Amino acid sequence: MFANTLKESTYLAYGTVKPVMDMTQSEQSRMWDGVRHGDSAVVTEIKNQLRAKAKEYSKRPPRLAFRIYWDDLYHSNVPCIPRESCPVDIATLINKCATIPVENISACRILCNGVTIPGETSPLWIMDHLTMADGFVYLVIVPTTT
Repeated sequence: MFANTLKESTYLAYGTVKPVMDMTQSEQSRMWDGVRHGDSAVVTEIKNQLRAKAKEYSKRPPRLAFRIYWDDLYHSNVPCIPRESCPVDIATLINKCATIPVENISACRILCNGVTIPGETSPLWIMDHLTMADGFVYLVIVPTTT
């Protein structure tokens, strides 16, 4: 399952799965062991190698690979935004890309990796710093109670 998700995020972001398919058995095992044992140094090293290879193979600018969860619904069609035309803030990206736009994003908490992310945070910063080992950024939208 992990390898399939990694291929999916690489394809959505770069338009190719070649870097994942070219991984040696040793690299695949190292990455999976890093994920299983929480060794972020190993995972980050291999993710950076995959990104560098993907940029070489890709024939288009990279796109953002986000997954958004809102009100028990999963919105998968988020990686539609090329990096160069990415909205300035994550709240705008969510409203632009989610299948069901969030009516009042300012009245919600945006969580990433269990941490509340301010709505004005740059999606590019989030992508560069909070991407999970499988290549996706997972966002959870939680309505706040008044």
